[in-house]
Amino acid sequence: MSAIFYTFLLVLQIAIIQSTNPREYGKCDVRDSDCLTKQVQLRVPEITSDLIAEIAARHLDPLIIDVAEIDIAGVKINFYKAVLRGIKNVVIENVELDSSRRQMRVVAHTDAIVKGRYSVDGNVLGFVINEDGDAEINSKNFQIGYVMPYEIVNDSNGKAVFDLKSYSFSYDIKDSVQYNFTNLFKGNKGLSDSMHHFLNRNTGWSKVLITTYGKPLLDMIAGKMFNAFRSYLLVHPIDEMVY
Repeated sequence: MSAIFYTFLLVLQIAIIQSTNPREYGKCDVRDSDCLTKQVQLRVPEITSDLIAEIAARHLDPLIIDVAEIDIAGVKINFYKAVLRGIKNVVIENVELDSSRRQMRVVAHTDAIVKGRYSVDGNVLGFVINEDGDAEINSKNFQIGYVMPYEIVNDSNGKAVFDLKSYSFSYDIKDSVQYNFTNLFKGNKGLSDSMHHFLNRNTGWSKVLITTYGKPLLDMIAGKMFNAFRSYLLVHPIDEMVY
């Protein structure tokens, strides 16, 4: 089907949902960060819905990660057949709209868990590992911040909408990360338990692991979240949200 038909269908379905499950949507002054933050939070269920996935071509929660290939500092890691959950529970901390610079800034956090298969070959934190198995990574209070330049364009009905052109992002883990890898050290339970104890009891090192080796995976996740938000804004006229 054409993109225009999908867009029409999306708008129609969202309208039906809003009529049967009304939320306190309102319009905000572009300078009112508190109001913007509240309104984006109210819209999270729609932004992460299957309806937006029709346009963005990717479900956000659960988010399927087919493969992420990582090659950093002589360590090769493949993370594949993975499923990420937690995005639909995101808490919006701050939204700012800078109309003079035409930039939108969003900061949010959530608890996220990703499960999948992995293979690793290299020296990780002083341990030589050449294995594959199942992985589970559980992050508490994972924070992400976006800066997104935008243009204002007209949709098919002649209504002005935000068109996000690109993004840069930063991230931080405010609480902790817990890891569970099977088949480390060729099944040596003693070494595996020691590794897990070291990582899961030392918050600093657990963060180092994901910030050092996890950025390609985080880049992929950040891109999917951006695409969903961009798709949502393209089918919601500006005059419905701000003045």
